[in-house]
Amino acid sequence: MAKTRRKKKRTHASETNQKHNFFVGGTRTALGTSPQASSGIPKTFVVKRGKLAHLVKSLTEDVRKIMEPHTASKLKDSKSNKLKDFIQVAGPLGVTHFVLLSATERAKYLKICKTPRGPT
Repeated sequence: MAKTRRKKKRTHASETNQKHNFFVGGTRTALGTSPQASSGIPKTFVVKRGKLAHLVKSLTEDVRKIMEPHTASKLKDSKSNKLKDFIQVAGPLGVTHFVLLSATERAKYLKICKTPRGPT
């Protein structure tokens, strides 16, 4: 007769203790919410790009405030950051969309991108 698996007693999280965790199932969730409820909510990075990015600095801050509950409001980006750097960080943090702001001498541009899902 085969033995049954041993159930962890100390590290096993019960449902009552799970609502106080910030990290549930590998994703970041708010206090008191279940991971199923927050799985459909899009999370964003708002980033300024391009040679004239200083022209859209205040617009970037305003867009982050508008999208506040589900965006990285204190994201630090510099000229040396590439889009590939943000994509690599987006997966573990559960980010689903990017809002890219750029400017030329004639106009300002807004691009909305969805992050890749899967091994490509």
